[in-house]
Formats: sequence, structure tokens, C-alpha cells
Amino acid sequence: MRLRVMLVDDDVPMIKYLVKLVAWETMGMEIVATAHSGKKALQLFREANPDLVITDIGMPQMDGLELAAELKRMKPEIRLLFLTCHEEFHYARKAVQLGADDYLIKDELKPGAAGEELEQSVRRAEGAAGAAAGAGLQA
Repeated sequence: MRLRVMLVDDDVPMIKYLVKLVAWETMGMEIVATAHSGKKALQLFREANPDLVITDIGMPQMDGLELAAELKRMKPEIRLLFLTCHEEFHYARKAVQLGADDYLIKDELKPGAAGEELEQSVRRAEGAAGAAAGAGLQA
């Protein structure tokens, strides 16, 4: 089963960069939706039903933390990765409270080591999603 991924960022070039940065297909994942706002992401979430959402925090109208809280209400088992320019502790703390699998700084995402860091974060989220699905089958 392929892990379904949605990318959310108001910075269009960043979404294009993320698509190229990770070998999604090789990792057994597919990008099922991209959105440039939290509001659009909510709409697409219902249609695409992703297993993992990778979202920016700082977006107009609805930020990534608000989006994540709403996604968790809609689908408690959703896996979350945050990408942000914010290194401030209160953002990271809120991400942890929302059950984020990881919190990565955008400026550190470059091909090579940081690209591998994103891939490792995605793999951890994938493993957690798989474990959650397996637990659901055993219940």
C-alpha cells in the first residue's frame, strides 16, 4: 500500500522543491494533493484523504498549526510533518502538542544531508502510519 502525501505551503516554489527533493515513488509514496493555503488544504484533504500532510506553519488565513488541529479532528491518525522558517520554541511546542512526527527548518532543506533528514522524517511518519493501520486491522 502506497502512503498518500499532501504538501501544503503558500510558497509555490517550495512545493515544487519538495516534490523534487524526495524520491517519493522510490519510498513507496505518492503525492495526492498540493495546496497553497490552509483553507484549500482542508478542501483537498476531504477529497484526497492523505495519510501524511507536510505543511508550512506560516501561511495567511489559516496557519499550519490551525490546519493541523483541524486535520487531527477530522482524521486522528493523520501523520504530520511541519516545515517552517520559524525556529521559535513555541511553534515547535505546539507542533509536538498536535502530534507532529517532525519539525524541520526550511533553510536547512538542501539536497544531501538535509534532504535525507526530510526523507527520514517521512519514513518515520510512514512507519507510524503503517503501525496505526495495522493496529486498526487487529482491533
